[in-house]
Amino acid sequence: MEEEEVPFEGPPAMLRRKLRQLVDATVIWVSSRWAVLVILLGAYALRICIVRGFFMVTYVLGIYLLNLLIGFLSPAVDPESEGPTLPVSEKEEYRPFERKLPEFKFWLRAVKAVLFAFGMTLFREFDLPVFWPILLAYFFLLLVLSMKDRIMHMMKHKYLPFTVGKQTYGNLAKIADVAEWEKVKAAEGKPVFVQFSAEWCGPCQSIEGNLDEFAEKYKDKMDFKYFDVEQDDFDEIAQAEEVANMPTFKIYK
Repeated sequence: MEEEEVPFEGPPAMLRRKLRQLVDATVIWVSSRWAVLVILLGAYALRICIVRGFFMVTYVLGIYLLNLLIGFLSPAVDPESEGPTLPVSEKEEYRPFERKLPEFKFWLRAVKAVLFAFGMTLFREFDLPVFWPILLAYFFLLLVLSMKDRIMHMMKHKYLPFTVGKQTYGNLAKIADVAEWEKVKAAEGKPVFVQFSAEWCGPCQSIEGNLDEFAEKYKDKMDFKYFDVEQDDFDEIAQAEEVANMPTFKIYK
């Protein structure tokens, strides 16, 4: 039997793959990731104040970040074009809010944009002569109009841009604290099926129905638990369990 040849990866491909692994590993560090973005924005603002230029670059960056924010606040499926995606009364079936732009992609694209804009400020060719007060006024006008449109959309279709009212996924009981997690790890009695997830995880929400059916079918053979990686003291546990993507499923027995 002939052995399959493994394609050779050059240094650039290996570097990109390693960088991607490092970025994926930051998924569980939500607060730390956004703190880094705030620091980058602060450093960029300080840079602009020092050089007193690159206002057009800053304006374009602001417009791009505003577009990302709108995507983050928008539902994955527009109710106006494809029907209702969220319940409009307490009697309807629970459906979590699914974003058009997931939180992690929002953060990653924002970081890339800020770094790219910061790099452009190193070249005077991008410092175009403009009257910056007009750009600032126009940006705030776009911000107000965009947020007004989003708010009107939320009011019309009766939804909020975040999930409320549910702390677990279907038949999966939420792990409350570290002590309960230690019991799960011990797995005394039936095996324990654990879903590592977070409320901002779009794919996790989309498979909720199938996961409920699976849990109902095998509830006599194993216990089902939900691990929220954003909960206090849980980030280190998720890292120790090598949880780098959402959702991650593990069985302890």
